[in-house]
Amino acid sequence: MNKETTFYTCLIEERDDLNPFVQVYWAHAEEMGQAIEMMLNVAKENGLQRPFPRQCDPYDIKNLPDDIERSSDAAVFWTANRYAFPPGGKMLDLPVGIIASCIEGDHDIEEIEQGFTVFPGDKLKTIAVNVGVDQLEVLYGKILELFPLYKVFWCLLHDHWNDDSSDLFFVNEDLNSPARIKAFIAENRANTILNGYITLTSYLEEGATNINISDHKRIIVRTYSNAVVDQISILLESNELERKDSIVSIDAGIHHWYYRISDSLEKEQMKALLKSLGFKPWTPGS
Repeated sequence: MNKETTFYTCLIEERDDLNPFVQVYWAHAEEMGQAIEMMLNVAKENGLQRPFPRQCDPYDIKNLPDDIERSSDAAVFWTANRYAFPPGGKMLDLPVGIIASCIEGDHDIEEIEQGFTVFPGDKLKTIAVNVGVDQLEVLYGKILELFPLYKVFWCLLHDHWNDDSSDLFFVNEDLNSPARIKAFIAENRANTILNGYITLTSYLEEGATNINISDHKRIIVRTYSNAVVDQISILLESNELERKDSIVSIDAGIHHWYYRISDSLEKEQMKALLKSLGFKPWTPGS
């Protein structure tokens, strides 16, 4: 039985180095991720070479403009107008699974930049990293490779996936090396790193360190070890990431949505997959 569909709108950018522009699309779909993919596919059919989704929201079809074009199945619509802007911008291409809303917030998406910050608390330190869609998985793997052994790896299925009342943790002590963790992510990419409802965590005993890919698809490291902070900071800088005193991110002052790609598993299926791969449910503090 099919789910009820929602009508979505998306601002799609053509990332042309010489003649960039944005164009508005709309689509009926069961979930936002499916709608985004449908709109991107039609954008390519319409001649866009490097389309990228910048902002997306549910939309009232009653407000659909009169002067629009539509696909043959009337599932996707778009405006013929294309709005050009000066080339040379360096807007960060957010990773899959997170997207900004068109609703105005404290910051604009143009302010999101690549780089990292370090919050040196009295005890707990935090490294927060912004990287783009093409760098997230590779950089996370490089960070993992700094340390040979991990105590446990876990997937956190957030409560905002299907509006459930609590977060769900699934842990796996066999994923205890960089190679094993990277292989798990690579083999289950659609259901992990490309899913905005999931946080991935590798736990390092040194400094009680959590190395996360958050549900906002940022790399977040929390540790009690100054040495871990120094090692990771050196690695980030060697990968041309600038250390900044502060940085605008998608999860601070910008309205946003989480989504998963259309060929990923639904939540109950994901729970079953994790259990089949040796993950066990876990309650923090237990």
